[in-house]
Amino acid sequence: MRQQKQPATATESVRRPLKLWQRALQALPFAVLLAIVVYYIMGPSRGFFHSDCADTMFWAQAIVEGGRVLNPDFYYAAILPFGANFWFVPLISLFGVTMLTQTLGMAIFALVFMLSAIFLFRSLQWRYPWRLLATAALMLILSSSEKLREIMWGHVIYYSLILTLVFLGLGLIIRLLDHDIFLAYPSEGKTWRSRILLLLLIL
Repeated sequence: MRQQKQPATATESVRRPLKLWQRALQALPFAVLLAIVVYYIMGPSRGFFHSDCADTMFWAQAIVEGGRVLNPDFYYAAILPFGANFWFVPLISLFGVTMLTQTLGMAIFALVFMLSAIFLFRSLQWRYPWRLLATAALMLILSSSEKLREIMWGHVIYYSLILTLVFLGLGLIIRLLDHDIFLAYPSEGKTWRSRILLLLLIL
């Protein structure tokens, strides 16, 4: 005979919001640091803006003016066909070469960078609070000096872009190694997802 589900007791009904509050408290250091980084990008970073920080905007402007990824009329100090151009090009089209474009573009990059770090830590199967704490510590280290802030939050160049791609690549590798594609008898339901991940990693 099928047993009827017992109604939740008063203790159980209190546990659910407590668990939610616990997760919110665990995310508080990460949220505070994220707010500080975004605040720095949107405000104080304007005072540290110089010619080296303008390269990301100028590359995006060259794409808009040339109508192609690599503008033949533009002399590149470094060729980065992918990266922040994905969102800087629309921002250039909307706001032009302005500080608003610079700050919005770098704020988006900061979010992308943080998400890539969280993706790696989640792939390592770290628990929720440790993922956020490790990401917050990483952001704190990368914001600890004027030069590091320029490298990470002043423009998107090799250093910051490579870190982002390394986090994403390692996360994909870890997920692939844990997946059925490397087993002798993979399950059919998961094989296609493994192949997609492998294709993304190769690209």
